[in-house]
Amino acid sequence: MSVLNWGRLRDQCLVGLSVIAFFWVASQVVGRVLHIVVVVLLALGLLAVGILIIGPPTIQQSEAVAERLPGYLDQLNGYQPLAGIDLAGSLRGIAQSTISSAVTVAEAVAGGVIDTMLVLVLGFWFIVDGGRMVAVALRLVPEKQRDKARFVQDTVSQVVGMYIRGQLVMA
Repeated sequence: MSVLNWGRLRDQCLVGLSVIAFFWVASQVVGRVLHIVVVVLLALGLLAVGILIIGPPTIQQSEAVAERLPGYLDQLNGYQPLAGIDLAGSLRGIAQSTISSAVTVAEAVAGGVIDTMLVLVLGFWFIVDGGRMVAVALRLVPEKQRDKARFVQDTVSQVVGMYIRGQLVMA
C-alpha cells in the first residue's frame, strides 16, 4: 500500500494553481498573441521536460542490459537442462528483432515530435495571421459571390471547429 506524500501533492496543487493564476493575469493584462506564444512555449517546455525525464533513465538501463547480457548468456549456457539448445543464437535473434523494433519506435517518436512541432507552428501562424488569409481568399471571389463565400466559410469554420472540439472531448 502506498503512502500519500502530502508535500508532493501540495506542491503539485500549487503549481497548477499558479499556472491558472498566470493565465488569468495574462488574460487581464496582455493581448492574444502573447497568450499564443505562452501556450506554445508551455507545450514545448512540457515536451522537453518529458524527454529529459524519460531519456536518461532509458539510456542508462539499456547500457546496463547491454553490459550484463554476455554474462547472462554464459550463465544460461552452463545450465544443464538447456544442454544441446543454442540459447545464445536464439537470444541473438531476439536481440536483433528487439533492436529493429526499437529503431522503428524511435522513428515513430521522432515523427511524432516533428508532427507536433509542425502543428504548433502552423496553429500559431493560422491564429495570428488567419484573418488576413481569409480576407485575401475572399478578395479572390467575385463581388457578387462574396456573401455566399462568407456563408460557406463561416459554416465550414463552425463545423470543423465543433468536430475538433468533439475529438478533443473524446480523447
